[in-house]
Amino acid sequence: MRYTISIGAYCVIPTPDTDPAMILKEADDALYKAKHDGRNRVVIISAVPSVR
Repeated sequence: MRYTISIGAYCVIPTPDTDPAMILKEADDALYKAKHDGRNRVVIISAVPSVR
């Protein structure tokens, strides 16, 4: 038996006014992008600016 996995993640530094439903929607969107892109994919959407 073979298994595949698709993972979607959303990275954000929440503030007091961050909407939890928006976080779940972004993570869900990432998951469906991973599924659309093929098997065994990880998609991470980040709202955190890059640290240099």
